[in-house]
Amino acid sequence: MAKTAPISDRAHATLATHHNEIWQTESDFTRLPHAAAPKYARLRVDRVAPPDDAKYEAAMKEICDECAKRGVRVVALYSAYGDGAYRYLFLSDQPISVRKTRLADTRDIDARARPDLTLTEPERWIR
Repeated sequence: MAKTAPISDRAHATLATHHNEIWQTESDFTRLPHAAAPKYARLRVDRVAPPDDAKYEAAMKEICDECAKRGVRVVALYSAYGDGAYRYLFLSDQPISVRKTRLADTRDIDARARPDLTLTEPERWIR
């Protein structure tokens, strides 16, 4: 893998921690029929014990389908390189309520959508 924008040794010494990740889209769980900027956003980070991955993924597919039926858009990402966590961005024009699964250590973070920071046209956003 090519190294881009390497950090100098001097700058590296000032960092308290160093953490890299590469995320890939989980198309089986992503529910994003349209990409307009939402009023509400919630980021969920799930950490799953490896033996429970298959059960967890089956449960999350159901949860993502439930969200889609209620108009909650879902972007699902998996940390293919990094901490191995699953990440979900839930997007909606209504307050978001998403049930949890007991198969993961879950951390939910409410966020505010920032359409003012979007530099591209909506038709070019993730589909």
